[in-house]
Order: sequence, then C-alpha cells, then structure tokens
Amino acid sequence: MSRRSFLTLALANLTFCGIAAQAAPRIVFDTDFAGDVDDLGALAMLHNVMRDGEFEPLAVMNWNTERYARPASTVDQNPACASGQRIGRFDPATDLFMAQFDIKTDVDDLHSVAAVGSMLASPEFECVRYVGVAGAYGTQGGDFIPAPALFDLAFGNNWLDAHGSREASVGRAGALIAETLAGGGQVWIMEGGQSDFSAAALAVALEITNTETTRARVHVIQHSDWNEEVTSPEALAFVRANADYRKIPDGNATGNGTPGYRTNEAGLWHRIPVEGHAATMWKTARDLANAQNGVGYENTAIRAGGFDFSDTVEAAYVFGLEELDDAAAFLAHFLGPRQ
Repeated sequence: MSRRSFLTLALANLTFCGIAAQAAPRIVFDTDFAGDVDDLGALAMLHNVMRDGEFEPLAVMNWNTERYARPASTVDQNPACASGQRIGRFDPATDLFMAQFDIKTDVDDLHSVAAVGSMLASPEFECVRYVGVAGAYGTQGGDFIPAPALFDLAFGNNWLDAHGSREASVGRAGALIAETLAGGGQVWIMEGGQSDFSAAALAVALEITNTETTRARVHVIQHSDWNEEVTSPEALAFVRANADYRKIPDGNATGNGTPGYRTNEAGLWHRIPVEGHAATMWKTARDLANAQNGVGYENTAIRAGGFDFSDTVEAAYVFGLEELDDAAAFLAHFLGPRQ
C-alpha cells in the first residue's frame, strides 16, 4: 500500500470511527509537497480532524528533490516568525506573497523584478514567504523576454517559469495557494501582468478549497488598465468572481493615491550600490532592459536613462509602504545612498 493510501485510510479511521484512547494521539505528517496537489487534499483532511480535537499535531514535514518544494510557512524555517508583526496588510506567520510578471513586451517588468528583489532582501522582510512568477502574460502580442538570471537574483529558487513550463507552474502556484489557505493564511497576488495566470492557478486551488474561502483570503492586486485590457475576458471574470480583486491607481504617476515608480531621472542610479548582491541584480535588470527596450514596446523612461518599476506599487500596497511615494523614496529606503 502506498504512503498516500495509508494516510488516507488512517485519516478516514480517525474521522469516521473516532479515537478510543483517552489522550489524543500525536501525529507527524510527512509529505512530498511539490507540483502535485494530492498532499494538499490529505492536509485538508488532517486539518479537519485536528480542528475536532481528535489528535495533537507535532509537525508537517516536507521532503522533495524538486526545485519548487517549499515549507508550509516561514515559521518552519524560523520559529521567530510566528510572533512577528504584520507588515502592512501581510501576516508573515501565515501569508504568501506571489509576485507575477508578464515581461511581454514592456521592459518595465525587469526593473520591477529588481525592485521587488530589493524589498525581499531587506531584513524587515526576512519572514515573508514568497514566490515569483515569470511569464504571467495574457493575450498581448510580442515576444516574452526570458530573464532567468535576474529571477534567480531576486527570488533564489522560489520562482516559477510560466512561459517555459506553464502547466507545471500553474499546478505549483495553485498548490501553494491551497496550502496557504489550508494553514489559515491569506494569499497576496501582485499582478505585474495579466490575470490569465491567476485564473488558472485559482482553478487548481479550487479543486481543493471553495469559492467562499478564496474570495475572502486570496487578494489579487492590479494597478493597470492596460493589463486588464489584454487579459482574456473569461480569465478576468473568473478572478473577479473567485478572488478578492482589488484595483488600485496606476503606478506610472504620482499624486493619484498610490506611489509613482516611473521616472526619467537618470541621476537616481547613484542610489544603486556599486558592489554586492543588489548591484549585480540591478545591473542585470538594467542591461537586459536597455538591450530589449524598443524591440516590442518603447519605454521612454528607461530610454531616458531612468527607472520604471511601476508594477511595484502593488507590492507597496500589500506591505503598507504607500509613504514611499516615488522612485527616489523607494530606492533610498531599500538601498540607501551609495556607499
């Protein structure tokens, strides 16, 4: 009998037959969470039995050689995260931050990846559980810009290639959403692209959970009218019906209620360190953006030598950083003056 079959039968016995012993048994749930969602179904059953007080949970373990295998929460990696304070709207003890980028065809996403990577590298974000997604595009034409080295710098191993491996990436993202919800957390999706990927991942999660849960605890943040226009209508309707879809003002301008992270000011590059991880990450983003700018869409701010990480306003919303109201304030906060 397989381990999964044994676990399912064991849980069924606990659920339907009751437990005769006086003291609730103590259970360690050993999993191989990765691209498949079967472990999540078992976890959901286990959660229901635990809620009824029929056993005492000791641990959830994860052993897997796949790249995207992840612990259930940052608490598994750092127990101090269990008592951490919220960062804006985000609870580091339970929540998941999913940063999605279309990178098709505007090069602003490349600057946005570096900006989000700068946030996540900050000590104040040590307890944030996150995953990046490359290739979360919709119906727009043009070429996708591969940037694996940049995503490695910004997210380490915690990113999905939705362009090269869409089915696997959708499955893994859906599993992460369902896993987070099963653990009592909320999911915050930064849509630096269109809603097509969000819709597909939500559909996977809904194989395990329900619309009432996803509408209450899966928050999709979008700032761009154009992103909505080039999302397939059925995908946008699905996300709006099955998640908490929040449209915020556009991050390409200041003074509209959200920060404006687009500027022609080339002098702000002095904020970028000259060596170290941040220097390498921003140089990678800058070189690739400069090389690809105009191939599909001409980004005038980047052509002028400035910055465009406008999608990052969605992350600023999630983490309560709206006071960093322009590119200069953002770079000063996360990178400081050049050393």
